[in-house]
Amino acid sequence: MLDFIRKSSVASREKGGITQKIGAYEVQVKGKTIIFIDTPGHEAFTSMRLKGSQVTDVVILVVAAEEGVKEQTLEALDHAKAAKVPIIVAMNKIDKPEANPERVKQQLADRGLQPDDWGGDSVFLPVSAKTGKGVDELLDMILLQAEMAGLKTRSSVEASGSVIEARVDKNIGVLTRLLVQTGTLHVGDDIRVGDCVGKIKRMTNEAGANLREAKALMPIEVMGLSELPEAGEVFHMVEDVDSCRMIIDEKRQKERLAFLAQEQKKPLTLDELFNEEEALDKKKLTLILKADALSTLDAVKFELRKVKTKTIPLEILHEGTGGITKSDVLLASASNAVIVGFNVVPLAEALKVAAIEKVQIRTYDLIFELGDSIDKMIAGLTKPVFEEIVQGRARIKDVFKITGVGAIAGCLVEDGKIIRGAKARVVRNAVVVYANSSISSLKRFKEDAKEVLKGYECGMGVQNFNDFKVDDIIETLVMEEKKP
Repeated sequence: MLDFIRKSSVASREKGGITQKIGAYEVQVKGKTIIFIDTPGHEAFTSMRLKGSQVTDVVILVVAAEEGVKEQTLEALDHAKAAKVPIIVAMNKIDKPEANPERVKQQLADRGLQPDDWGGDSVFLPVSAKTGKGVDELLDMILLQAEMAGLKTRSSVEASGSVIEARVDKNIGVLTRLLVQTGTLHVGDDIRVGDCVGKIKRMTNEAGANLREAKALMPIEVMGLSELPEAGEVFHMVEDVDSCRMIIDEKRQKERLAFLAQEQKKPLTLDELFNEEEALDKKKLTLILKADALSTLDAVKFELRKVKTKTIPLEILHEGTGGITKSDVLLASASNAVIVGFNVVPLAEALKVAAIEKVQIRTYDLIFELGDSIDKMIAGLTKPVFEEIVQGRARIKDVFKITGVGAIAGCLVEDGKIIRGAKARVVRNAVVVYANSSISSLKRFKEDAKEVLKGYECGMGVQNFNDFKVDDIIETLVMEEKKP
């Protein structure tokens, strides 16, 4: 949809055709400016969509008209409702023969989003990002919503706005994408975002052109912050960066002391000691996570939470942004961890050390491939679990004593089949009276038999057991591996 509006090719540059980062794009429509914040649709990117909805004035919910409403559509709808902003539903792919806009309306109406042509408050528009049908109407509706809401901003006040995205460039440092929402931001201004401060050293627009100033509303990328801020955080100008840093350092020191005081370990009880020793014997999958941006890192952690298992604990030892470095590899080597990178690659030095230290590095650029891969890693660590399956069941009809042999049970096979040499147990009145044995002999009439099927009579002996009773049940068992 944005590709058509911007006459560009943003989505085609995304891996697998999926938008995996928050983008902010400026579009001129009838002499007015609309800023589009593009948030991903995959379910793992929940936090990114939440942060996107927190800085928007109107939400465009794009639903494929031929597929209908998906789980992540409903999740995005909940975020939009929480933001308390107008919602416009763009029913996309209306050009397809199987498109069913009425079904989309019904599905969203069931979730409390009533179409305006059904007497509700929400605008539903049929559109096609391929042919352009309905796109002009969508843009007109956005402008109308802005006019009705009286949305205005001022350029004469101190600059403030929101963080759209932040990342680390190994050559430049922290790069932060901001949306200026009020005022005018200049190169050289000092800003604070949460616990991050810095001086704006460079400022570029979405096309990469250098700017001296940025007025509201304008998406920009700036260089100068000392650390990575969280997406969705509000930035504002400050007069004294050094004073800000002192306040932040004092705050962090207090938080650290409070954390350490809370983490003081109490003496273990005997039960706790045994539990801890037992836990040390268990395998676990330890990961070091690296991604290109903090919000992408959030998405990766969301995906990993879905594959955690009770049998194999999954521990994230370290996480960060930027390329995979030598220090990441050394940490992985010391802790027997696997390095997982998303949209990042290992540096040349890191690859050399990884080969020497035999550290696994897995890199991905599609979120669902990452989840599948971690699933397989955990399955590989899980010890096989076997369970006993009853293969055959025979009821004793008579007992014969044979000199030099012992007791032989005359049986009728009631279920399954009895195999000579199979693992066996004897059950009396639903209680196991003898177990961990095997079928030592098996005959049909006077002939030895390898197996006897359901409905047939046979005589059998059980290894080291002679105390048969009429109506006892002899069960044969096989061990089957249980899928994790």
